[in-house]
Amino acid sequence: TPEEEVSQLVIKATSTDGAEWREGDDISLIESGVRYRTLTCRGVDDDNRATFLLEDPLKAEKCGYGAVYPASALLTDDSIDLGRVRLRIPAEQTPTSEYFDTEGDVRVARYQEFDSLPSAIRLSFERVVATGTLRLENLPEGSFINELSIDFGKVVAGELVADLCTGEITYPEARTQLTLRYATS
Repeated sequence: TPEEEVSQLVIKATSTDGAEWREGDDISLIESGVRYRTLTCRGVDDDNRATFLLEDPLKAEKCGYGAVYPASALLTDDSIDLGRVRLRIPAEQTPTSEYFDTEGDVRVARYQEFDSLPSAIRLSFERVVATGTLRLENLPEGSFINELSIDFGKVVAGELVADLCTGEITYPEARTQLTLRYATS
């Protein structure tokens, strides 16, 4: 297909660690190293592959794509750099009874380059944070927890820089404490 005819790029996303996609999930796509675009998941197939559509993809001499999930984790106040992006992992999170806070489940897809504009690409996301569960036992019957604050002694939140070409993560502003706030109603 000649580049002029590609008006929509189909993006299939997977997660290497089994993280589940949901219809409505937003990713920030770094397109050819010159602009960010927010894309919304249109559907998830039985193999947990999410489908995103990029309307009017940028036509460049070399086309490239990298991405961040959730879109809100990307800090866009810097100039765009196709390799290095700034991300934020919130130090205060609001998990639900069945799922941790999706704003803290930050994943990145490495940057890929193509010699011409493809009609479809596949992005493989990897988590840049660890996930876990906390189990509290022997609480009095009928009691619940409003807030929990944990100091891990190692980086768990704050600002980080992800190099989408190499996968390297650095932490210019790091927090070792995480506060979980649970809904009271």
